Amino acid sequence: MTVHVRQNTYAAYLDGDVTAMEALRALCSDYEELDATYKDFEGLREQTRDQISNVLVKIGDKVEVKGFGLLTLMQPSIVEGFDKKALTELIVALTLEGNTDVAQRLAACATKSARAGGLRIEREKR
Repeated sequence: MTVHVRQNTYAAYLDGDVTAMEALRALCSDYEELDATYKDFEGLREQTRDQISNVLVKIGDKVEVKGFGLLTLMQPSIVEGFDKKALTELIVALTLEGNTDVAQRLAACATKSARAGGLRIEREKR
């Protein structure tokens, strides 16, 4: 990895020994390498999370691993919320109309969204 080179290139730029474009080319090259490495590690991380989930399915949805933390398989759920813009418009309209049927109209603004289940990892405090 070129982190050491990146620091030297940036230092050289700050010292005026490298032009801005030379520094940008080197830094962008380093960024590209780091980005590719990150994507590789992200894939490995997700694969490991899937494997942990598969083991948890066999032994229980919630397990504490000493020295690591608490592992929990979360079930999919529905999350309710409100459309903020619609709610604001409704409140204004109700105020102008003097309408007392607030509960039904507010309930019509409610939104629901699905939250996927999955692995939750809570690391031990160190």
